[in-house]
Amino acid sequence: RLRREGANTQCADCSGDDTRFASANLGVFLCNRCYGLHRALGAHVTKSKVLALDNWTEADVAHLAAVGNANANSYYLARVPPGVAVPTPA
Repeated sequence: RLRREGANTQCADCSGDDTRFASANLGVFLCNRCYGLHRALGAHVTKSKVLALDNWTEADVAHLAAVGNANANSYYLARVPPGVAVPTPA
């Protein structure tokens, strides 16, 4: 349900479609490519999960509902240093 709301329909990182993944601790929905990038960062940075396969705690779901892509991007994109490229859809 949360995945179909507003900005959550597009990847938080690249704005691509098909958000079948999420970062539970960051509270964002991700596409397949960006999910892979988050996994490569490590679980100490981002707790990446598959929406339909992984186990989700009530706290995880509540955090996704509280944050979501729009809120996360208003915070993180405002802090991207000059000269650092933001990902684009594949």
